[in-house]
Amino acid sequence: MKKILIIEDDPDCGKSIQLCLEKYGYEVVLAKDGFGGLAKVKKENPDLIILDLILPAIDGFEVSRIIKGDFEAKNIPILVLSSVKNKLDFKFKKGVAYDDWLPIDDFYQKPFKFKELLERIHKLVNND
Repeated sequence: MKKILIIEDDPDCGKSIQLCLEKYGYEVVLAKDGFGGLAKVKKENPDLIILDLILPAIDGFEVSRIIKGDFEAKNIPILVLSSVKNKLDFKFKKGVAYDDWLPIDDFYQKPFKFKELLERIHKLVNND
């Protein structure tokens, strides 16, 4: 069973994604902020991280840089799920953002369609 860590400060959003993913056989762990997410990366060793960018205390930008800079965690794919209006708002390029300031593996905008989110998740956890 693949394990997914969701780092999301909106409890309704996090819980709805969790419930849907569990129906498809994923194990899901939730974190409500960046610091909690970083701790759970170490503890849970997830197969994928779904990361919001706008988080309290430490934002998703910094969380992604810390994870991708960590020798043990750097290969965990990160899917940003954010209300940022579009990819160009933060100059995203697949794998690494321009100037390496947002190292992520994929981006999907809120509000999202669960079927499309599930397809992206499947590709990332199965290295498709």
